Formats: sequence, C-alpha cells, structure tokens
Amino acid sequence: MIQQIKSNYPKVVAGQNLIRLSNGSFYIGTSRKGHNFPDSEQFRFLQYCNGDRDLTQISTIIGTEISNLYKYLDIGLKQGYLQLISPPAKPAITKGAVGNFDGAVENHQDKNLTRREIEIDFISAQSLDGLQTLQNRSKKLILIFGSNKFAFALLAALASSGFNNAKVIGSFGRDSGQIRADDISGGVIQPSDVGSTLNQLSKRVLREHQLPQVGTRDIFEHTQPDLIIAMQPIPADYQQRWLSESTPHLVIGPIIDNQIDIGPLILPGKSGCLRCIDLSAASNAISPEIAMLKYLNQVESLPASVLSLIVGYTSIAAANFLDQASQSANLLRSSALRVNLSQICKQSHIFWQANPMCGCGADLGEYAGANP
Repeated sequence: MIQQIKSNYPKVVAGQNLIRLSNGSFYIGTSRKGHNFPDSEQFRFLQYCNGDRDLTQISTIIGTEISNLYKYLDIGLKQGYLQLISPPAKPAITKGAVGNFDGAVENHQDKNLTRREIEIDFISAQSLDGLQTLQNRSKKLILIFGSNKFAFALLAALASSGFNNAKVIGSFGRDSGQIRADDISGGVIQPSDVGSTLNQLSKRVLREHQLPQVGTRDIFEHTQPDLIIAMQPIPADYQQRWLSESTPHLVIGPIIDNQIDIGPLILPGKSGCLRCIDLSAASNAISPEIAMLKYLNQVESLPASVLSLIVGYTSIAAANFLDQASQSANLLRSSALRVNLSQICKQSHIFWQANPMCGCGADLGEYAGANP
C-alpha cells in the first residue's frame, strides 16, 4: 500500500469543492454533502492535490512533514474526496517531422476540460489563503543586524511582503546612529534621510512599504524575536546570546572572492552553530582569521543592483522559513546558497555538519548519517 501511494499522485475527486468558511474552518464536498475540518495545513495540502505532484513534492512545497500528508491522504481516501491516479505520461516527441528541428519541438497532446472541471479550478483558486498568510506574517518579530544600506533595503522588502514587525538594530556598532551620505544607494535611503536616526528612518520605510490590510505593528519590548537576520562577521557574545535564548538566526555572508552566502540558518539545539563552521574550517586547515580578512564588512561597496539581489534572496529565505509549518525542515538549515556575484546564474549549495568539539548542544546523532 505504501509503495502504491509513493508511485501515484493524489487528486481531489471531480465535483468536490474546497472552501474556507467564515468561522475559520474549512469544507470540502459538494453543495449537498461534504466534510468540515479545522486544520489549515490539511487545507494547503488539498490545494496541491491536482494529480500533478506526489506526496514528496507537496511536502517540499508546503513545508510540512510527509507523515502528516500520509494521514491527510488516508482521511481523504476513506471519506471519498481524494483519489490516487497514475503519474501523467510524458508528451510524445515527433522526430524527423518537417519544422520539428530534429525533435526539439514537442508534440503536446491538448486535453479538453469539461465545464465542470473549469468551474472546480475557478472555485479552488478563490479559496487561496493569501490573506491569512499575510496576517500570520504580521505577527512575526524580526530583528535585522547589518549595514544601513542592507538593513533598510531588507526592511522595505520584508514590510512589502507582510512582515510589519521588523526592526533595524544596526551593525554591531560599526555604523553610527545616524544616516550618512555614504549610506545613499539610490534605493530605499534618500538624500533627505541624511542626518536621520535609525528609528526615524525605520518609521518612514515602514509607513511607505508596509501592507495596510495586515494590521498595525506590535510592541517589541520584552518579546523574543521569531527570527534574527544578521550579516557577518557576528561578535561571539551575540552568537552565544542567540543560542542561549534559542532564537533562530539567518546569517548573510561573508562575501569572499566575489561570492556571497545566503545562510546558514541556525536553529539552536537542532543544527550546528557558527562556531561549528569555524571549527570545521580550522580542522580543514582553513584559518578563520585569514577568512575574516577577506570579509567585505560594508555591503555598500557593492553595486545597487547586486544589493537588491541579495535583499531579494534574503527576504524570500526569511518568508520561506517563517511560513513553514515544520521550520526544522527548512532547506537552509545548516546549509547556504552560495551565489557568484560575477555570474548570478551560477549558484551552489554548501552544507555543514555539527562539530563534536563545539558545545552548542546540537543533536549530533542526527548528523551522523547526513550527507555532506
């Protein structure tokens, strides 16, 4: 049975409508008979049950454990609103046909949808949970450590994505408390902002970029952040505090040899820490002190276009982590996306394991069978 489920694709039975109700619960069925359920994760799972993906692909998209999807699938099969279908056949390729360029052009088989199937697609598209996602994002607290150019550009991007509760802290004392002319990058920071404090500029950026329909900002005092985004190098006392407070933090950088790392994502107690990476580098005869000399501490030395690219990658990574139901399954956990700034399309993933010489408390047994 398990093998059959793995080899087939789940699909909602034709005629079943997936609807969000006004009381916050969900309904799937026809106008006469159906089933109610309260789980928003199950709702998101059913949205992707269109016969085009298997459970592994759906689990990656919605960011949840595949064991939960097996449970939802079993419920749907028993209640009759889900079915398993064979994977769709690949379209045939006509070789040697005139104008087909030796098989480079595929001969696609068009499928004629019935009127009912078109109505089902339209109704399911109306029930997307975009507003709820934005409302959930407005409750997430994010702290940003970095240079003024990077921090405020990221603040604007996060606010535009629904993260109204974001705050710029600074860059570990390297930047002054006021905006200088050197901070102007042609993006978020404008010439009229020179002389403003970080708090004053933050208010303007949030006022201009935040989404009004997701509510107002909350108060930060005495509240533990859901995520910290920081640029390297990060002082050791900050690293230790974030670990002791079990605060997830996403690290940006360093920029070495015209390459930048988006990640790793540090989950205290569930992944290796930054000191694990330094210890691993030292054991591989790569001195962290030499690497530190290569850091470009000021991101404003980068062109504005590259800065926008870094901010875009970072905001997507933060949204992907905070939107996931199972955050420990994030792809940037103990890994990083390395981008070659001279060839933007040239990217690679870098992986690390927890170092046994570090006392960060990571579950080393989990990494014993991991592939580097």
